[in-house]
Amino acid sequence: MNAVGYIRISTKDQSQYSLEYQEQNVRQYCERNGLTLAALFKDDGESSYTFDRPDWKALEAFIKKTKSVEYLVIFDHDRFSRNLAEALMKIKELQEKFGIKILATTESFDTDFSDPSTFMMRAFKYMMAENELWRIRSRTKAGMYHGALSGRFLTTAPFGFKNERDGNKRPILTVNEERAVIIKTIFKEFLRGLSVEQIRKIVVPMGFTLKGKSSIQHVLSNPVYAGLIKVPAYKGSPERLVKGIHPALISESDYWAVQQKLNSKRSTRQAKEEVPLRGVLRCHICNRHLTAGNSKGNKKYYWYYVCSEHRINLSGVKLHKHLYEILDDLSFDEKDVAWFHKKLSESISKTISEKTTNTANAQKELRKVNEKIISAEEKYLLTDDISMDVYKTIMTKLKTQQIELQKKLLEYDTDYTEYWQKLNEVLPKLRDLRQVFESFDLLKQQQFLNMVFGESLQHDGEVYRTSFLHPLFAHNRMTLKEKGLLIIEQPASVLLEMSGSAPDRS
Repeated sequence: MNAVGYIRISTKDQSQYSLEYQEQNVRQYCERNGLTLAALFKDDGESSYTFDRPDWKALEAFIKKTKSVEYLVIFDHDRFSRNLAEALMKIKELQEKFGIKILATTESFDTDFSDPSTFMMRAFKYMMAENELWRIRSRTKAGMYHGALSGRFLTTAPFGFKNERDGNKRPILTVNEERAVIIKTIFKEFLRGLSVEQIRKIVVPMGFTLKGKSSIQHVLSNPVYAGLIKVPAYKGSPERLVKGIHPALISESDYWAVQQKLNSKRSTRQAKEEVPLRGVLRCHICNRHLTAGNSKGNKKYYWYYVCSEHRINLSGVKLHKHLYEILDDLSFDEKDVAWFHKKLSESISKTISEKTTNTANAQKELRKVNEKIISAEEKYLLTDDISMDVYKTIMTKLKTQQIELQKKLLEYDTDYTEYWQKLNEVLPKLRDLRQVFESFDLLKQQQFLNMVFGESLQHDGEVYRTSFLHPLFAHNRMTLKEKGLLIIEQPASVLLEMSGSAPDRS
C-alpha cells in the first residue's frame, strides 16, 4: 500500500517537534503498518493556517501525477493544519478526488473513518489546534502592542530608516541619511502642491526604489516619519499615536498638514460588513464570485450582489433573510446537543484513560532504562567487562531510548481541562447558529460559510444551491429543500458512510 508523508514546522506556532523527529515517527509508523512511503514532503517555517505552502503544493502535484497513493501520513493533526474549516475541506477533497485517507502517527492504522465519533474527535482536534494558534497570535499581538506603546517600531524599517539594536539588544530605528533626504523631498513637494506623479519623477532619479502606484501615498500616510508610532486598538483601548523613541524626519505640523490634504481627496469606502456574502457567493451561471454594490433610496443605502458578466443583481435584503432562515434550520435542538456532548465526553474520557495507562507504562520503561544506564556506567568504571567502543554503543542506544521515553511522557502530560471547557463552550452554540454567525467579524463569517457550505454556494434568485453541506448539519437538508431555502445538488458521499444517529435519527 502506497503512502506519502507530510511534516511541517513553523517558528510562529512554537512546535516542540523538529522536522527530524516528525520524519522519524512518520517512517516508523509506515514500517509498523506495512506502508510503502513513496515520498516525504516537508514545509519548514510555513504557516499552519493556510495550505498555500511550497511543499504541500508539491505533495498535491505528486498525488495527481502518480494516482496510486492510498494514505497520507502526518505526525499529528496540528502539523496538517490549525484551521478547522480549511482542514475539513482539504480532508474531504483528498478523500473524494483521490481516495486518500489521512492518518496521524498518534492514530491506529485501523481507525474507522466512517464512525461519527472519529469525525467529531478529529474536528475537535482541529478546533483545539486553531484555538492554540489564536492564543499564540494573541500573545504576539500583546507583545507588539506593548512594544508600540513604549514607542518602538518592531517590524521592517520603512524607507529612510534602518533596523538596528540598542545597548539592551532591543529593536530601534536609526536614520538612513541618503534615503532620509528623499523622504523629506516627498513631503516638501506634496505640501507645495505637486501631484504624486510629479513627485515620483523627481524622487526616482534620487534613488526612491519603492514600487507600485500607491508607494508615495503610503509614505505620506506613515506617521513614523513624524517621529510617531501607531499603537493598534487592543482590549478596549482605541488606536492612537504615541511619541516614538526614534528621530523624526519631518515635523508633526507638516505631517498633519499632509494628512488633511490626503483626506480631502479620498473617497469613502464600501461598508464591507454589510455584505458578508461577497467573496463567498458565486454566480449560478459562470460560478464566479459575486461582487457587491449599493443604491440609495429614501435616504438609505440598499445592498445587492452582482455578477458583472451576466448582469445579475440579487437583493442583499432577500439573500440575508434567506441565509438567517437557513442558519435557524441548521441549528440543533437540546436533545441533539446532549447526544453530541455524551459521545464526545465518552471519547475524551477514553483518551484520558489511555493516556494514564500509557504514562504509567512509559514511566516504568524509563525507570528500567535509567537503571541500565547506571549499571553500564558502573561496569565500565569499576570493571573491565566492557570496552570503550561497546560502552559507547550501549550508552548511545540507552540514551536514545531515554530521550524517546521522556518525549512520550511530555506528550502524555496533557491538561484536558481546556478540552472540557471548549466542549461545554462550543456545543451549546449549535442551538443558535444565527446568533453565532452575527457575533463573528466579517472574516470569521466568511470562513464559517465556507466551512458549512463549501466553496460552491450560489443563489439563482429564488433559492440557495450548493454541492456541499457539512456532514454535521446534513440531517436538515430535506427540510431546507422543502422550505425552498437550500438545494444540495450533489450531497457529499461522506454522508452515506456515516453510521449512528442522534435522538431525532439525525
